[in-house]
Amino acid sequence: MADKYLLRVTAGPSYDSSTHIILPINTSESTAVQSPHCTSRVRVRIQNYRGLPRNSPTTSDYFSDPSHTHDQYSISFTFVPHESVSGTSLVFGNDFERPIRDRLPPGFGTAFRIAKWAVDPGLDGDPYADKPYLYSPLISTITRLNIGPKAKRRKLADDRSSSKTGEGPAERGEYEIEDDDEVIDEGGEDDGEQVRKEKGMPDSAADRKTWGLKEKEKWTWEKGRTYSADFFNAYLDFNNFSLKLPGFSLPMLGHLGGQDQLRRSHDLRYVLKNQETGDVYFVVVFTMLLREDVEKEEAKEAQRKPEPEHSASETKNSLEGSKNFQPSADDLD
Repeated sequence: MADKYLLRVTAGPSYDSSTHIILPINTSESTAVQSPHCTSRVRVRIQNYRGLPRNSPTTSDYFSDPSHTHDQYSISFTFVPHESVSGTSLVFGNDFERPIRDRLPPGFGTAFRIAKWAVDPGLDGDPYADKPYLYSPLISTITRLNIGPKAKRRKLADDRSSSKTGEGPAERGEYEIEDDDEVIDEGGEDDGEQVRKEKGMPDSAADRKTWGLKEKEKWTWEKGRTYSADFFNAYLDFNNFSLKLPGFSLPMLGHLGGQDQLRRSHDLRYVLKNQETGDVYFVVVFTMLLREDVEKEEAKEAQRKPEPEHSASETKNSLEGSKNFQPSADDLD
């Protein structure tokens, strides 16, 4: 069934899809996302990728790195909080606008218990609620964390970026973040290493995650400091929307819309947010779109006008014409 779909990944500063842009996949380019609460850059890599934008690389050098040869995907991001936030409050995970309890596949309860035991002991939430969620403290769930120095504020003369990323004038307090394609390693840069030592944070990622779960109440994500993070694993296959846990495999796509019909799209949303205040830092949405819908929209675009000559920036923003495609509200999960 998965071959009937194409994957699209978008990101933005809020849950509102009109603020999102389509992300390039498996490229060296990251995407700036500016919210009132956070300045960030987001990059997504997916192994054996098939989806939008068309002609995206199927893989990335990232998956040739010895520490990532078995991983299926990566959501990496660098962010600078605009206000300090506690380790308990800043969470990362999945949430949904509508109930999913009637569409959870058989075996989901077992998968959830395995995930808490083998993958993320800090995972908490209610998948059976009217607005389901599965969150973990960022300090204990993020796979790699590198603490950097205090960020520089943008100069007033800096250009405004696309409103789709929520970016605005520098007077609002945005910070400069370098677009760095290097694989994120556990550790610290400049005085970030000293911050780790002063807080008693272990050097290894595994030990830091265990420490973070115990010490999250004492940890503070500092206003104006740069943090680089990478969330990856070998368990979730986005090309098939299937979950592969130790000793357990769970195909998700066949159950999302029921067995008797194909739904037009299926979403999985990741969010970095302050759970206490509800402030959203950024949102990344993985959407499986029915291939025939995408192809029909592309055919309509081709008929509307002849192929124009694009500048490099126009070509980059068009993203193969798929940016304008949005399923109807009735079709969305």
